[in-house]
Amino acid sequence: MEAERVKPIAKQNYANIKKSLLAVAGDKQAGKATRYSQFALRQVERFELALEVSQAVRLQDADLKRIKADIAKAGAKRLAELKDLGRFAVIGRFQTFRTYGPGHYRIIGDAGKTICHVVPVSKGDLRKFIGRKVGLVGTIQPQLEPPWVLVRFTEVVELK
Repeated sequence: MEAERVKPIAKQNYANIKKSLLAVAGDKQAGKATRYSQFALRQVERFELALEVSQAVRLQDADLKRIKADIAKAGAKRLAELKDLGRFAVIGRFQTFRTYGPGHYRIIGDAGKTICHVVPVSKGDLRKFIGRKVGLVGTIQPQLEPPWVLVRFTEVVELK
């Protein structure tokens, strides 16, 4: 057993030792050797359990490294997107806003609530953006009634 224990964990194998100990432990006429074999079998079981745990830890470490690499990759991608998104005054779903009439729109956030009221600086056909996630380039102005902000936008960029 000592010869196996000094080997690296990945190379330890107690199968032959266990087989020999089982033969002695099952012999009723072996006397003290039976008790020693039973004790040694319990040790071998603990060693094998340690090997299983070691293998499980190695697999979890490999999974953790892969997951961390995936997270880092996704974080770098998201950071690159954020640099691009920094030029927008507001981002959200583009919707018509009938309260103020034609030419007025609103931006809906991910929670489904209105973020702000938006108005284009120049007239154009914006119907293709309705219901889609967009980023608007423009200026933000406070609005007293209702307590939202008004964004006068010059550019609409559809986001995915």
